[in-house]
Amino acid sequence: MRVAILGTGKMGGAMARRLEASGHELTLWNRTRERAEALGVGRVAATPAEAAEGADIVISMLTDADAVRAAYLGPGGAVKVARSQVFVEMSTAGPVVAKELAPLIDRASSSSPPAGRPQSSGLVQRSRTSARFARWAISAAQRL
Repeated sequence: MRVAILGTGKMGGAMARRLEASGHELTLWNRTRERAEALGVGRVAATPAEAAEGADIVISMLTDADAVRAAYLGPGGAVKVARSQVFVEMSTAGPVVAKELAPLIDRASSSSPPAGRPQSSGLVQRSRTSARFARWAISAAQRL
């Protein structure tokens, strides 16, 4: 499965290493590119949109609501390429930002789903980060 990880801090980095060891194809993005490169796994993208494009699942683990908004809505934001991905928001940002993003992701994905692929199932918000939840999300995305 092609997985994009937005945010490669302590938790995002640990998840990236675990997913790579499980055989998933990774694309990473971090505001500080060197931090993503230091992990030595996957491909490092220049923008969240570049990371999310072509991914089956996009997992974000960022520091706060402003960082989440910037990664999804800012220049080069992931919403710009939302098509048929499952987006999993696992940042320490609270539920408000997830509620803001969900309709934007749904709208973007429904406007131009790729031929032969279902519309995005949107944004899943998880308040606690865990590798077990990420495995569940990847498993759910594989069933789409």
